[in-house]
Amino acid sequence: MPPDGSVVGWRFSAAPDASASEPPGGELPSFQSVCGQDTAGSGHKRVALAVDFGDDADARPGDRPPAQDVLRCVAGVEDATTAQLLASAARVRVNAQGEVVAVTDHPPGETDGTILAPAPAMGSPIGSPVLLVAGGVGTLLLLAGGTIIATRRRSGTPSAPSNL
Repeated sequence: MPPDGSVVGWRFSAAPDASASEPPGGELPSFQSVCGQDTAGSGHKRVALAVDFGDDADARPGDRPPAQDVLRCVAGVEDATTAQLLASAARVRVNAQGEVVAVTDHPPGETDGTILAPAPAMGSPIGSPVLLVAGGVGTLLLLAGGTIIATRRRSGTPSAPSNL
């Protein structure tokens, strides 16, 4: 689990002997250049992610890596794993052991495993959209009621029967 302020690099390459592949190409960016100066909220973290899909020489025979690498600042709860944070920036497929086997459908043909859910986001309690919708509907009803009353008063129509 990377701590807040980390820079995490991923590189895809097909190692013919199944040995460890090389690290991400080039220099990793600084955290500030990707995420800026804002801080994560209490109980949350921000991580700069760099995904290098490699070049044609790094790909499996017949495969072509995506042209666009991923460089994003992602946020999640403090205990979010690197893979969960990566899933916040790209489509991630993991095998039964939880190992990342594909990012953004690369390498092609890697369909074993399941799509990983993104890390829980900062400040997004479950149900908040429902509260927003309910508040919006309530406000519209109040405005509609006020408009009807104002229209009746202007036209001289009583808003309620008078018993006098």
